[in-house]
Amino acid sequence: MTSSGNNCREYGIPSTHKCEQKPDNIVEEPLPKERWQFKCSFGGCSNKELVPIKCTNCSQNYCLQHRHPDQHGCAKPDRTKPKEINPTIEKQTEIKNQISTKLEDVKAKGGAKGAMAAKLALMKLKGRAEGDKAIPQAERVYFIISVPNPEQNPKPLDMFVSKVWTTGKIVDVIARRARIKNRNNQADAPKLHLFKDDICFSDPFDRSINQLFQENILQDGDSISLRFV
Repeated sequence: MTSSGNNCREYGIPSTHKCEQKPDNIVEEPLPKERWQFKCSFGGCSNKELVPIKCTNCSQNYCLQHRHPDQHGCAKPDRTKPKEINPTIEKQTEIKNQISTKLEDVKAKGGAKGAMAAKLALMKLKGRAEGDKAIPQAERVYFIISVPNPEQNPKPLDMFVSKVWTTGKIVDVIARRARIKNRNNQADAPKLHLFKDDICFSDPFDRSINQLFQENILQDGDSISLRFV
């Protein structure tokens, strides 16, 4: 077979390779340029294809010559990158770390005397605290609670609640006891939240007190506050 015959088989359209065997009775209809629209992304390559050929690694379009990752120097995706951290989990971890640091500082300063003083303070709190009498003794946890209406409640509230309650329910109970208007169900209203020192532990509202105890964010007998945010 002649070279021009090889060219015909390879390139298809005689006019693209100056074919000497072109019959006189054939009218060529070359493909319109707009159909050759998928350009190769490999540097220096001007090849185009009729259909897109995308790399599974980098998602770039390539020609048949450069379609494989090793042919265009494509790096495999890094599977070792850490997954994105859920903002809520990250926030909870930060709160836990902050409170744990404060607890360690208190223990270091007070030692055995500090632990004994805290135990005696909790016993006194249990003797004067008020709450829902239907809560079983084994479920009761005790707090000294500062509220944002000192005119009606000049002293902190000594209360017990259930450790299986969520922080959202405890906010509701404290607000009723302190006679504070609770509009947490209104999107455009200030929200009531619970704080230990300056750290909010009631966001989100669906966490139980027992969870907060297990994470060392709260302890029985803690002083907490109810605030508008």
